Amino acid sequence: MNTRYFKISLGIVILSSLFNASGRAAGGVSTGGTVLKYTDKAYMTELPWGTRSHWIQPWRAYMDTWPSSRMEHALGVNYRVGNDLASIEPVFKHLAKIGFKYVRLEFGWNNISWDDPSKLTRPEVFEKLLSACKKTRLRPLILLNSNHGIPCPSKQYSVILTQPASKGDTVVHIDPNTLKDAIASRSGLSNLSMKGWGAENLFTQIMPDGTCSLSKALGKDIPAGAHPAMTLKYLPFYPSRDKTTGREPSQFRETMNGWLSYISTISSNAKRVLGTEGTADAGFDVEVWNEMSFGSSFLNINRYYDKPIAQGDYSPEAIIKYSVEYIRDPKNHMPNVGVTDGFESQRPWSTGSSLPAGLTAISKHPYRGMTKYPNERNLYSGKSVDALGEIEGKSVSGRWQDDFIPTYAAFLPEYFLLGLQTESLIRDLAPFDNVVGNSVHSRQSHAVYSTGKSAPPPRTWITEVNIDARGADPGISPEYLQSSKHTSDNEVTPADAEHLKAKSVLRYLSSYVNKGVARIYFFEAYENDEMGLGLMSREFISAVKANRYEVPSDEKSITSPAMFAIQNLLTVMKGDSSVGKPRQISLIRVSEHDNDHFQFAGNASMANSNPNPYPPLYNREVVAFFPFQATKHKFVIPVYVMTRNMLQRYKQNAPNTDITRFDMPKETFRLNIGNVVGSNAKVSLYDPLTGQEAGVHVINAGSSTIDLEAELTDSPRVLVIEEAE
Repeated sequence: MNTRYFKISLGIVILSSLFNASGRAAGGVSTGGTVLKYTDKAYMTELPWGTRSHWIQPWRAYMDTWPSSRMEHALGVNYRVGNDLASIEPVFKHLAKIGFKYVRLEFGWNNISWDDPSKLTRPEVFEKLLSACKKTRLRPLILLNSNHGIPCPSKQYSVILTQPASKGDTVVHIDPNTLKDAIASRSGLSNLSMKGWGAENLFTQIMPDGTCSLSKALGKDIPAGAHPAMTLKYLPFYPSRDKTTGREPSQFRETMNGWLSYISTISSNAKRVLGTEGTADAGFDVEVWNEMSFGSSFLNINRYYDKPIAQGDYSPEAIIKYSVEYIRDPKNHMPNVGVTDGFESQRPWSTGSSLPAGLTAISKHPYRGMTKYPNERNLYSGKSVDALGEIEGKSVSGRWQDDFIPTYAAFLPEYFLLGLQTESLIRDLAPFDNVVGNSVHSRQSHAVYSTGKSAPPPRTWITEVNIDARGADPGISPEYLQSSKHTSDNEVTPADAEHLKAKSVLRYLSSYVNKGVARIYFFEAYENDEMGLGLMSREFISAVKANRYEVPSDEKSITSPAMFAIQNLLTVMKGDSSVGKPRQISLIRVSEHDNDHFQFAGNASMANSNPNPYPPLYNREVVAFFPFQATKHKFVIPVYVMTRNMLQRYKQNAPNTDITRFDMPKETFRLNIGNVVGSNAKVSLYDPLTGQEAGVHVINAGSSTIDLEAELTDSPRVLVIEEAE
């Protein structure tokens, strides 16, 4: 047996040597199968950067026991501002009552006045939101953003093309009377190659007769007549350092100073409304930028030109550096303001040591829709690792083709804690080092101040996430994937979507917070789509409006399933200050009564191989066990089966009115837990989804262990162990 197999196999596959001839596990445990190595660093280290696996579970590479207060102080939500300002305060009151601590609010650079950069263009919205935060004690995370639709203080208007223009033209003819607000190199035509890009084709030269030269050729034909245009107060970002001279371009500095002025205006107005001026805590946090996958053209002046006009260092590194320095400078009076780097929300590269000293957190947005295996071409990024920890498959035209791909669908909150793609968040959350590209990642990675003193490691904040039922196919299951049995009976209903969100928020909180994420801001508080991502019920919003924008007296009856589940979770996990440094407990063994329950089938042709590189992924391998300590003698532990497809239909004949048809039927598992005083302990199992107790039975209890059986499903239930004092 090779050493790689020995490291991983105890947690990935069930060795025949663990069982005697009667089929009973060695040691006398009467179960179908047992995981004897639940936690092992190898589940991450044996899956190096550039590899992926259907079998190896990076989230089981380590286990932490945290104070249960960590859960209470992790909960945030996104709130998008609409026209209904009167609903803000009752919505925030509801959020605070449920247990939310934070709310993420976007105030883009375009909200700053063109004429007076110290003023906001819509101060009434800002005041409504921040006043509601003050009243409800929700701490605002203010998103500082510059979407290229309206990236900064701007003037929007229409110009009249006096002649039609064709795709590929670099000159347009415009009525000069409509160019009075135009400025060469800062003004241009909007919405050309893509909808919502302001001043996309800049006027590099504006002649008195209205003839305008363009920074890049037109991407489409434009008829004569009115067309949207925009003038930018600031130039799109130039490189922060010129490649040839090594100096900072004056154009970059001008835009950067405008950005810092924007931070100042947001800060001063926030402190004024929150009433925190002159206190030790300004009362808010900021996020610098929102994702890089869309709306980010303003970061690069060359995106506005056919040919690059400036070469050098890409601006985001400098923007986050100067932003952190500005906020940390005492003379700018922003004490205790947390700063999170939103440039990294969809990128895996940066780590604490490569980002500015003084940064509070790194943002992540671990969204993932349904992924079906195998795909149409069966070609993937990154090399595949089998259950034995060995590379398998071959390279085909620069992509990787696996020798065997299990048939299943992945649709689950914990996708980025798995090894299904190499960009696992565990690489940043783990308490030990691992290499990503050319840098070392871990939760301890940190920068160094200019004085030589180590800066605190930045935490991980998930500033947007949720699971979206829209477009997902609940008919996907092993027996359905390669068939044509999909019918309309498999469609997700609004009630299903609400049920899915309730289960998902419990899984997001249980898994990511326990694995090391400090905050999670769910997207979003409310959405006017019954199939959408909103956590609040439409009934609640309607009742608020009908009740003259006051929280109605029957608040509980119109609380959504997701909000009900969150409140229940926080209630059962509530602790006190007696914990101190948590006692680290362990899961020694997981046993499964039934040996035929799995997330996907293995390679049938290899079923008799020992060892087997392609076994089924059994449910026992994905039993999630996430411990927290509530008091000196009380542990609260979310436990569940981390199913791969949350919309797998288990009740094939159930009607669409039965929301439980996608719930995994309860299954009994035996859990052997270490470093807990089991003797005379009280044990219970609580289901936050339903608010009811579930089945749990103590088998053996000793001075340092407890052995019990619990009924688990695909939604977290909280195992409560209260030691005899």
